[in-house]
Order: sequence, then structure tokens, then C-alpha cells
Amino acid sequence: MSIFISIIAMVCLGLTHFINGMLSRHFDVKKISFFTHIGGFLIVLIAAFFYSNFTFNSFYWGALSGIASAWGAIFLYRGMSTGAISAIVPLSGVSMVIFSLIISTLFLGERIDLFSSLGVAFSIPAIILMTWSNNHYNSNYITKPKRSGVSQAILSGLGFACQLVTLGKVSSSGALAAVAVSMLVGATVIFPYAKPSILELSRGQARKAMFAGATSALGLVLYTMAKEGQLVIVSVLIVSMYPLVPVMLGVIYLQEKISSIRILGIALSLSSITVLTLGSIGNF
Repeated sequence: MSIFISIIAMVCLGLTHFINGMLSRHFDVKKISFFTHIGGFLIVLIAAFFYSNFTFNSFYWGALSGIASAWGAIFLYRGMSTGAISAIVPLSGVSMVIFSLIISTLFLGERIDLFSSLGVAFSIPAIILMTWSNNHYNSNYITKPKRSGVSQAILSGLGFACQLVTLGKVSSSGALAAVAVSMLVGATVIFPYAKPSILELSRGQARKAMFAGATSALGLVLYTMAKEGQLVIVSVLIVSMYPLVPVMLGVIYLQEKISSIRILGIALSLSSITVLTLGSIGNF
């Protein structure tokens, strides 16, 4: 059951990125991220009052998760502003998987089995291929300032990895409270970067970003619940496949043409999810 909850969490996070990706075509991503965190905080806080335990554990790990989330978002935006988006986004995703693997192995004492190893082997090229695009390529990106975006992408991946691993330390009974704290702290950290024109978004656009935040919060809550039945790294690997959702929605909803490279990425993504699912079933 945990593996399927992780898949639902992945779909939620992928939907969030699709909505925010549409909004980012017209508005500053930092402002969108701020309202996304606020939306997630408000909806989860209401639910947490009825269905969650507010404990020191949920506050502590939730706050650390929020700082890590803001860290990842800020460095991702910096990387996208100084480097080729087609390189920064997949590098950030791959870094997240690698750092999560390192943290779970060295600090959580987890040992991955054959299926998890195959999941890693499939997930890394899958993320690269699904998110790779030549649309943002420009010869100017080869200059020294643009190459600095690589380090920003790696630091972004570290932030997102820490976000997921810290949430993985929260019990399912405190998941809602932890995610609410995480969203609030993330919004607080991002706010200075979104000023001074934070209200440039119209009410309609802000509501869309807040809806995306509510969807993201649901995904994070499900992720926190799913990890109790499996290794944290397995949950992270499933969630890291979230680019599959915006890619597929882009084809269906926006009628975008899909390249053979992205088709291969989708195939590897589905292969990663399949082997992780088989490994989970085999452990029952």
C-alpha cells in the first residue's frame, strides 16, 4: 500500500509543478512559490487542527523541512536565472535523488535492495530525459556566469533532498502538522526574495498558485504517511518521478509534441516505478 500512496504523492507534486509552470510563463517564479507555500499552509493547517497531533517532533522536523524547501527553491531560481533551464532542472532533480541516497545510507542506516538499486539506475536518466529540452538553449549560456548555474542546481537538489528526508522523520499522526509548519516556514524564508512587488499577481493567479500549494501539501502529507511502510529512499525515488505528470499533461492538455528523448525518459520512469513496486510487493 505504501508504494501506491507514494505514487499518488508523486502525481500531486507533478500537478503542482504543471500549474506553477503555466503561471511562471507570465509571473515571477519567486512570487508564485510564495503563494504556493501560503496556500499549502492554510489548507493543511485547517485539516491539522482536526486530524493531526501537534508535537515537538512535527514542529521540529517540519521547520527543518520548510527551511530546506525554501533553500531548494531559491537556489533553483538562481540557477535558472544564470544557466540554461534545460540543464538546471534535470541536474537539480538528479542531485536530489543522489543526495537522498547518500543521506538515507549514511545517516539513516538504510540499505537498498536489488529493486531499489534498479530504481536508482532507471530514475536518474529518466529525470534527465523527461526534463531535457533544447528550447531554452542559447549560445550565450556557455559563458562563465552561465556555468555558475550548475552549482546552484546541485545546491537546489541538496535542499529538496533534505526537505524529503526531514519529513520522512515525522510520524504519520503528525504529518499534517509537520507539513503545515514546513509550508509556513518556507513561505517566511522565500518572502524577502519575492518582495517588493509581491502583490503583482492578480487574485485569480494568486488563487491558482495557492491551489497548487494545497495540492503540493497533500502530496507531502501522503509522502510522509507512505514512508512508514518502506525505506525513505524508496519513497523519494517514487516522488522524484514527478516530471512524468507535467510532461504527460503538456501532451494531453497543451497538445505539445513529445520528442523521442522524452518518450525514452517516460519509459525509464515507468520502469523505475514498476521495479520499485515489484520490490515492495516482494517484501510483504
